[in-house]
Amino acid sequence: MKSIRIRGASEHNLKNVSIDIPRGKLTVFTGVSGSGKSSLAFDTIYREGRRRFLESLSAYARRFLGGGERPRVERIEGLSPAVAIEQRTLGLSPRSTVGTITEIHDHLRLAFARLGVPHCPGCGRPICSQSADQVVDQLLYRFAGRPLLICAPVVRDRRGEHRKVFERLRRDGFTRVRIDGAVMRLGDLDPELDRRQAHTIDVVYDRQPARSEARSRLVEAVERCFALAGGVASAVVDEEAAATGGEERQDAARGDLEHTFSGRFACPDCGIDLPELEPRLFSFNSPHGMCPACGGLGETPQIDPELLVQDPSLPFRRGGIFLFSAAGSWLYPELDEKGFRDLGKRLGFRPGSSWGDLDEAARRALLEGDGRYAGLLPMIEACRKADPGFLSTRLRDLPCRECGGTRLAALSRAVRFEGWTLPDLAAQPLEQLEETLAAMRLEGSRGQVGGPILEEIRRRLRFLLRLGLGYLTLQRGSSTLSVGEAQRLRLARHIGADLQGVIVVLDEPSIGLHPRDHRRLVETLGELRDRHNTVLVVEHDEETIRAADHVVDLGPAAGSRGGEVVAEGSCEDLEREPRSLTGAYLSGLRSIRRAGAPRSPRGDWIELLGVRHNNLRDIDVRFPLGLLVAVTGVSGSGKSSLVNQVLKRALRRRMGRREAQPGLHRALLGAHLIDKLVDIDQSPIGRSPRSNPATYTRLFNLIRDLFASLPQARARGYAPRRFSFNADGGRCADCGGSGMTTIDMQFLAPVEIVCDACGGRRYNRETLEILYRGRSIGDVLEMTVEEARELFASQPRIVRTLEGLAAIGLGYVRLGQPVTTLSGGESQRLKLVGELQKRDTGRTL
Repeated sequence: MKSIRIRGASEHNLKNVSIDIPRGKLTVFTGVSGSGKSSLAFDTIYREGRRRFLESLSAYARRFLGGGERPRVERIEGLSPAVAIEQRTLGLSPRSTVGTITEIHDHLRLAFARLGVPHCPGCGRPICSQSADQVVDQLLYRFAGRPLLICAPVVRDRRGEHRKVFERLRRDGFTRVRIDGAVMRLGDLDPELDRRQAHTIDVVYDRQPARSEARSRLVEAVERCFALAGGVASAVVDEEAAATGGEERQDAARGDLEHTFSGRFACPDCGIDLPELEPRLFSFNSPHGMCPACGGLGETPQIDPELLVQDPSLPFRRGGIFLFSAAGSWLYPELDEKGFRDLGKRLGFRPGSSWGDLDEAARRALLEGDGRYAGLLPMIEACRKADPGFLSTRLRDLPCRECGGTRLAALSRAVRFEGWTLPDLAAQPLEQLEETLAAMRLEGSRGQVGGPILEEIRRRLRFLLRLGLGYLTLQRGSSTLSVGEAQRLRLARHIGADLQGVIVVLDEPSIGLHPRDHRRLVETLGELRDRHNTVLVVEHDEETIRAADHVVDLGPAAGSRGGEVVAEGSCEDLEREPRSLTGAYLSGLRSIRRAGAPRSPRGDWIELLGVRHNNLRDIDVRFPLGLLVAVTGVSGSGKSSLVNQVLKRALRRRMGRREAQPGLHRALLGAHLIDKLVDIDQSPIGRSPRSNPATYTRLFNLIRDLFASLPQARARGYAPRRFSFNADGGRCADCGGSGMTTIDMQFLAPVEIVCDACGGRRYNRETLEILYRGRSIGDVLEMTVEEARELFASQPRIVRTLEGLAAIGLGYVRLGQPVTTLSGGESQRLKLVGELQKRDTGRTL
């Protein structure tokens, strides 16, 4: 079948829509917000495609997967399994990163586990596991012909007399040991060792020359030493035998007299063991690979030196540093005031000095100590161990001191692949990482193992680069990504899966994308289509609409006045349709014009100085007050870092509200001009079907108060609580105030039907008998905003909110409509109304 044939789609506000959508094409659904685009693309086509795929699974599996609800549509033909890439964030898990989302990190873990070369975290020396045969090969090469002592180091640099060690060795039949480099016999009496000194004790297992004819005996000796010393053996040139044979003594400093070998992943010098390399060793979400200090999060709450200095230009005594109050008194008796003053005398500064007067050495001594003065940071950490609340306002999530923010344990960080550690690669921007991997040349067996892994990683990287995400790094946390970045990451993941013959549904993939990168997005959607997939995009962007093979325009308006297919076909077909608003804008008959001249700054500003958070490089920014200010730039340029992570957080903290630590900046000026901060972000407004526009805007509280004040309600003693569908008393007991009842269908999806008791009106009969101008509380919830505005025309407080909803284009929305059925645009506007109805202070940001 060449098309997806939809007949009688009635989901949400769709009005019995029947349409044929071409398969294997790029189709764009457009139209005003709330016209039914998402209802058709996601709630009808995607949901039915997913439901049919789930039906192919066993009944047992369907019970756990869920999501098999049938949409309200008479018939759909020509449907394939569907994949949805929706407009939502990736969650707030601190353990999720770009690397884990794209699965590039998983492939890198595999490469390091199979081809990585472990190094000692202490000395940096390469470590490799060797068999006894391999050790003997090295002995024959390194010490050819020379007499050797094959030893097992049973004690390495440990204090004590070690009497039990000597007893055990005598009991096992050993006669000679090498103590601190000197060979001696084990007699009846134990050697006298100083228990306060560290000693090294080697068992001399065998004496053999490094000749090929003694190979079998050397192999046996090495194997026995491995067993005695836990996988470690050493070979020492027998200097006495060498001198007797007339050989010259070698210089020990050149390392020719002794060599230690490891039969396991362990450093023979430091004694640090490395487990067998496996992928979980390189996962910061696994106990085997995560940094023990931060638990794999990469950050820990620490005292931030930047926050200890309140104003670098002020003298210490006048509040320039947190130790002194503005009156000049010492604030914290827990800290060493005398040591601070003595340090000042030694380094030449006084309490009257400022932070800006100190050189780098004096600042470091003040913070970290100089040997005689403990330093502010160590003293504060000691106080915090006794009292975790001490100076908690000076805390900040900083990179873990143990792992440096890499999230991995020391052993995992020490493994190298082609000269790179895993944290090295994870810290590179994706475009640089692609170049690094392209420069790697794996040959022989390494190429057979690592070649496919690297090719898969590079293939995924190419998709990310084409979507304009080359500035991200694998270690970037998913909670810091914008909605647009998150959606493009999911898009790249699906493209990388090489799916064919499926339906891919996307929700405004261009959101947050700079025009510079838009062309690459359109090309990627085209590539997805060229793999014989059907690509359905809900979009308003003109460039994406013009690049589509087929365009479906829904409308003509929103809500109950929409839900129809106004026009479909090419852009030219839309332009010729007089009812199509999209066509009017595409043809130029309509355009967006500024209403009035731009305003000029009134003279008040908020200033951020010295911002250096994320990729912001010590910038100074001024925001004029009283204006509509846009902060723009290419994707990844630092817009969100500046506004959300520095300005917003800094202002909230100034207002005394609990907020995450703002990004690094030197100063915030003009904060006193703002007394209220409103944040309208892209988070969903609710996930419960009980939440609706009336409850979200708190309009329903006013309506319930009005019904409770009616004479009939007062005569019956009804309080406002009686008119809540979330509280017992007035709501329907059968459906719990939802108006619907859910029937469990075992292995089929649950079915929701209208409640028989209340007929979907949510309340019991007694509550519905209370009428306002002939309408019950149940009737009010079924009204649109416009209808309710007429009903409550004499109630100014209620009308104020209703007029706000109507003015912002939501007059068609029903007051009781679940917020889960609202589109993204409707949800954003509802947030705006919720804030605009509040009292204006004139000093709100």
